[in-house]
Amino acid sequence: EWDAAVNAAGLLGKFGTRRDSLRAVNTRGADRLFEFAQRRNVKRFVHLSTVGVTGPAEIDGSFPQASPPLRGEETPCRPASDYQRSKLDGETALLQAQARGSCGLTVLRAGFTYGPGDLHKLPLFQTIQNGRFFFIGSGNAYLQPIFVEDLAMGVEQALQKADGGICIFNMCGDHPVTWRDFAGTIAKALGRTTPRLSVPEALCRPAATVLETLGAALSFAPPLTHSRIDLMTQSYTYSVERAKKSLGFHPEVGLEEGIERTVNWYRANGAL
Repeated sequence: EWDAAVNAAGLLGKFGTRRDSLRAVNTRGADRLFEFAQRRNVKRFVHLSTVGVTGPAEIDGSFPQASPPLRGEETPCRPASDYQRSKLDGETALLQAQARGSCGLTVLRAGFTYGPGDLHKLPLFQTIQNGRFFFIGSGNAYLQPIFVEDLAMGVEQALQKADGGICIFNMCGDHPVTWRDFAGTIAKALGRTTPRLSVPEALCRPAATVLETLGAALSFAPPLTHSRIDLMTQSYTYSVERAKKSLGFHPEVGLEEGIERTVNWYRANGAL
């Protein structure tokens, strides 16, 4: 008999990743792991999902920059990509399976996770270092980063403190930041000039269509995609109050410290 199991496996929605591959890992894979955990009489199953299952926030840019609206776990889910849909379907499958067994289920919806060891975010740091980064649109869309060690702390707290039954928690940093602030913090840690170039979304969309078509035909990853445009022009902002009250979750690593530690790790491993 096992006390707990953690499912941190997942397939990211990179360019060229097939929809059925996303479902095989993020939906059916999660369901099979949970069924296995139930057969082994696991008491608590912690599943890492994404805050993206709720889709982008409906933000028109009219609110003060310092106080964007924060969405809780009860926000209706409106996934906007195949990746987000596959993660939501994974959550749904686990919720249905949990109703048929006795294993407790905790779903942690992780925010924009970064930190040492994360090679998925490396190209962003490289383009800023090389001076090739540009904003799409105003650069004032919001994201809510979480340092990888803070997310790991949240997982540990969920294992120790989550009640029985079903629990869902957002796991993000305390405060949303704009893409301008996020990129500026990276540039500062790299000793580079803060990026300022902005390209209108209306110009980026047709360019992304052409590049994606060429990428699919010639088997290369295009430098500009519709998913990147979506990421940089749509806001993702969340409340972590439920996790604070129920788990004692409090992110400890601020953005500047987290970015600096990430840059140091990339440099120590020859990536920058």
